[in-house]
Amino acid sequence: GWITSVLQMRARARAGQALPLVFEVDGALAGQCNLEWILPHMATAELSVWLDPAWTRSGVSGVGAGMLVDYAVDTLGIRRLIAPIAVGNTAA
Repeated sequence: GWITSVLQMRARARAGQALPLVFEVDGALAGQCNLEWILPHMATAELSVWLDPAWTRSGVSGVGAGMLVDYAVDTLGIRRLIAPIAVGNTAA
């Protein structure tokens, strides 16, 4: 379940394999943006975004993901960023 996912993500973050972040707007949780499967030796990571439907098309995910991409490239040295999109996810 959700608790297991959070605990696993925390363990991966401590190991330097993930960077889980949240979107907060005016004190409310608006979504989540993660770098996962961080492989420093290959300068590769995967970007994932989840957004509360109330914030769809608000620009929150674009700005937040853009900031995380900048951090991944400029600070972590990531050179290959993978961002899979689910077929049928028209909001993505």
